[in-house]
Amino acid sequence: MAVEQELKALILRDYRSVRAFSEKVDLPYSTIDSIFKRGIANSSVANILKICKELGIDADALGEGRIEKRHPTIIAAAAHFNPGKLTDEGRAMYEQYIEYLADRFSKEKEE
Repeated sequence: MAVEQELKALILRDYRSVRAFSEKVDLPYSTIDSIFKRGIANSSVANILKICKELGIDADALGEGRIEKRHPTIIAAAAHFNPGKLTDEGRAMYEQYIEYLADRFSKEKEE
C-alpha cells in the first residue's frame, strides 16, 4: 500500500472522515485530497508538518514513505522539565542521566 493510502487509512481510523480531519488541522479538504492523489512529495512542507503534528507521526519517516509514531527527542522531553527545582545533588544526577540517555539512544549510533 502506498504511504498516501496508509495516511488516508490512519486519518479515517482516527477521524472517521477526511473532511473532519481537514477541519481539525485547518486545511482545505481539497489540499488533503490532493496529497492522497498527487503524493506527499508534491505537497508543501508546512501542510505535511500540520498533518504529522495532528496525527502524532514522524514527518521524516513520512517523507521516506513510512508511517511511524513520533517520539519526542530526549532534548525536547528534557526541555519541559525544570532542573532548577532540584537540589544540587539532584541536578547533577539529572544532567548525568540526560547525558547517558543521549549517548545510549543516539540516532547516530543506530546508523
